[in-house]
Amino acid sequence: MQLFRIGLRLRSPVGTPLQADTLFGSLCWTLLESQGEAELGRFLEPFRAGAPPFAFSDGLPGDSLPLPLNVRLSLVRPLDVVLYRRLKELKQRRYVDRSSFRAIQAGGLPGQLVAERGFAEVSVLHARISRTTGHTGDPGSLHETVGHYPEDTDGRVTIFLAAKTEADARVAHRLLVELSHTGYGRKANSGMGHFEVGELTTERELSEVENPNALVTLSHLVPARTDPTDGLWQTDVKYGRLGRGVFENPFKRPLLRLTPGSVFRVDQPGVCALGRLLEGLAPGFPAAVHSGYALALPMRWHEDEAGRT
Repeated sequence: MQLFRIGLRLRSPVGTPLQADTLFGSLCWTLLESQGEAELGRFLEPFRAGAPPFAFSDGLPGDSLPLPLNVRLSLVRPLDVVLYRRLKELKQRRYVDRSSFRAIQAGGLPGQLVAERGFAEVSVLHARISRTTGHTGDPGSLHETVGHYPEDTDGRVTIFLAAKTEADARVAHRLLVELSHTGYGRKANSGMGHFEVGELTTERELSEVENPNALVTLSHLVPARTDPTDGLWQTDVKYGRLGRGVFENPFKRPLLRLTPGSVFRVDQPGVCALGRLLEGLAPGFPAAVHSGYALALPMRWHEDEAGRT
């Protein structure tokens, strides 16, 4: 697959974290509303068949990338006191700058890993219309909502896109532009989740690694049966809900996922999509699907004299 990059600029905090599965679901709702159920069905066919035409990364703050898990776990065998202290600082961080990621991707460990800040929780104040009176409350009676906003990036977010062809990438980009007109996630109708979409550009550097032997994920992953299992990963549980529309039961069943930065050894790594499309997660809307696909990049997983690191 080819690797592309899309820059976003948030015009307001997002009420829902910018994760690849939620983003994919939002694009499906956008396609359904603009082109109808039949077109959405055709769009989903290759995803159902396990041959996705594209896969997103999670939204990444600024120019940062996920810290690969093999580096975070290298604390097990520290060889240098200074490096140990540095890695200890990084253990709780989720992102590193691009140069640090490239060094790790090439199989090394940079002397000065640069950790990047992620998304901060911010308070958003808004008025609320009373269903009884049809007016807002007393002057000064604002309500607080928690949103997410990238730290120290002026609202810049990067999304990487693995696509089989440039035409597939342009379909994803067009849907993302359409989504920007209505907003993303929770509270989009009251001003949250609004963003501008930059141009679709080819990303070559992160596709190129000398003698790669592994993959690192840039988004949350629900593995398929055929996906690699020799690796390192951490998990989280997502308690999702249906997006647009009115449902008696909007909640999805809990979903176990592998977090970004998971690494797997493979024989012939390259830019690819791991994972699968899930069905049956929403009791209130059985036809709903949920994307477990994750974008993965090639990397060199270093092995020392003692074995695996």
